Amino acid sequence: MTLVLLRTFVGVSALFTPRLAARIFGVDPDSSSAWVTRLFGSRELALAGVLLVATPEHLPTVAALGAAIDTADVVSSLVEVRRGTVSTYTLISGGAGAAVFAALGFDIARRARTLNP
Repeated sequence: MTLVLLRTFVGVSALFTPRLAARIFGVDPDSSSAWVTRLFGSRELALAGVLLVATPEHLPTVAALGAAIDTADVVSSLVEVRRGTVSTYTLISGGAGAAVFAALGFDIARRARTLNP
């Protein structure tokens, strides 16, 4: 449930207040596209929604898929820091946040598999 709430918070803030969300993640809201931020928000809300309604049988797959997406976000963050296109603050706020989401998702998947082998 924690991951659902976190994803919902991030999704709603990115979708409905994209300039504020960009600032929170350390991205210049004037040079970034509100459209891209809103796409990110839609994705987070979709991931929260499917996690919330997943049956016990499907929960491991749904949680692992979200964690895989978050892992890709971590890798993307690291690549962009190395290229110098995002700041260390952005790496911490966005990349580390994605790492937390990935860890929570993989943990949910592992526990759900244990409960429903």
